[in-house]
Amino acid sequence: MKKLLIFVVLTCLTTLISITAFAQKQKSKDEYLKEIATLSNTKVPEDAEKAYQLAKEFIVRFPKENNENAKKIKDFAKRYRTGSFYKAYETKKFADLFTIGKEILVDEPENTAVVLLLAYGGYDAMLQSKDQSFVEESLKYSKLTIELMDKGNVPTDYFPFANQQETSAWMYYISGIFTVQKDLKEAAGRFYKSTLYESK
Repeated sequence: MKKLLIFVVLTCLTTLISITAFAQKQKSKDEYLKEIATLSNTKVPEDAEKAYQLAKEFIVRFPKENNENAKKIKDFAKRYRTGSFYKAYETKKFADLFTIGKEILVDEPENTAVVLLLAYGGYDAMLQSKDQSFVEESLKYSKLTIELMDKGNVPTDYFPFANQQETSAWMYYISGIFTVQKDLKEAAGRFYKSTLYESK
């Protein structure tokens, strides 16, 4: 009985110490601001990534914070994530492209620039490395790009395409390519539509 009591007391003490240590490790708003500012102003890529992770923590911990500093942190996090998205495409890291792209779409579900690059990214992955793991998502995003643009939701930048005409042609073409095995008639219709636009 005495041993059991000692065990219970020791367990409670260990838990209390762990909770206290955790509480002490929680950063204050000012600590977050200082660390993010310091890390984001260096030229070291690893520091920028650390600053981004801290910015995400800050946003989660202080969701209602809306002062000037909080806005700067949110803006930094958004810019960093967008930059990482395009960098993932440029370096052909397609898994990262889709992971980051889907994170962006949680906050901005009608971001046509992101949707169209995800559509093309899945097609590009298949061309570059025969990777077909993004086919279904690419098909979904190519159709969504067309829907968004048809209702007037056009991006300011059509990267990697030149303009809306070329983007529309490619989206119909990609959706045709990824529909051939399932529905030849639908695929033929999409291929035909891809020829109706001024594009390469």
